[in-house]
Amino acid sequence: MILANLRAGLWKYLAIAGGVLAVALLVTALLFRSNYVSAAARADAFEQRAQASEAELRQVTRSEQANADATEAARTSAANRRTEQAARAARVKGYADAAGDVCVPDADLMRELGEGAERIRAAEGGLRSK
Repeated sequence: MILANLRAGLWKYLAIAGGVLAVALLVTALLFRSNYVSAAARADAFEQRAQASEAELRQVTRSEQANADATEAARTSAANRRTEQAARAARVKGYADAAGDVCVPDADLMRELGEGAERIRAAEGGLRSK
């Protein structure tokens, strides 16, 4: 009888210990599940941040490339303008040189103009004296 009581008490304590272990196992499983969900959420957040950073990097790279292209276009345009200005200056200088040659009075022409002016003055004088 003592042995039967002992065995019944042992089963009772084993059942209690098993229940406690089951509850502890359940609590541990819930804690692991909570940690897993939290870690998964953090991993998703990090992944989103990484994707946003990657998109921002691509945008900055495109912007830098566009700036480099614009700078190169401006340099090319400035070089073309300098070439055009040099050509224009050469043309203007050529015009000035040609105009300088043209502006020199022809001696024969000046003599003929002087003679013509004298004839006109003489004719005027002749008309006034009459």
